[in-house]
Amino acid sequence: FLTLVMDENTPPKVIKCLFDVYANEIKRNNKQKEALKEIKEIFDNNDITYMCPKGFVLKSLYEQEELRFMTDIDILIDKENMEKACSLLVSKGYEQKTKSDHDIGLVRKPYIFLELHHLLISSSSYGGEFVAQSLKRVKFLPSSKEYVFEKREDEFIYLLFHLLKHYVNAGSGIKNYIDMYLYLKRY
Repeated sequence: FLTLVMDENTPPKVIKCLFDVYANEIKRNNKQKEALKEIKEIFDNNDITYMCPKGFVLKSLYEQEELRFMTDIDILIDKENMEKACSLLVSKGYEQKTKSDHDIGLVRKPYIFLELHHLLISSSSYGGEFVAQSLKRVKFLPSSKEYVFEKREDEFIYLLFHLLKHYVNAGSGIKNYIDMYLYLKRY
């Protein structure tokens, strides 16, 4: 965002530094888009249903999608397909880094950090029951194994409780609030 507010008073060293960071973010964004396209093809071809909440949905709200920094790609998968999905991705060059009771973390350097989740939000977390109800109302995209929220209200419920989870457990930054502002403004 700082590149958008520079003017004639911005020191040349600052301009160079900011544009270097911005150029790197464009590379990251492009690599993430390529990776997500590949992952979707792998899952579609191997009968793995999936959902891509947040990330690229929210990036589309920004004037320039690379302005919405994204460190990882989150994908929701049925619990019974977690190992199958992980094995397929490892065969495509991903390295499994983490595994917990609710997700598997994979990496493909330099830019791809992927988290496969079998829960969007824990049923014991505040709002879990609302998100669970929202997930009962999903639809598949044509010719795909990808599903999305059927109603914007359900997606908003998920985004709101995801923001609350970050706020309560780990803190939240300006990105989360800009996401919500742009989402509400658009929809």
